[in-house]
Amino acid sequence: QFKEIHFEYINSICWLKGTYYLPTDEITIPDRSKPRINRM
Repeated sequence: QFKEIHFEYINSICWLKGTYYLPTDEITIPDRSKPRINRM
């Protein structure tokens, strides 16, 4: 179970209207024009 401090952290830092922050300058978008190689 979560302790009160966890709820405080989530409510103050992580969550903003049901979402969380992802720095867009560090995210790379995959190139969909190249075929993907799937391994099983």
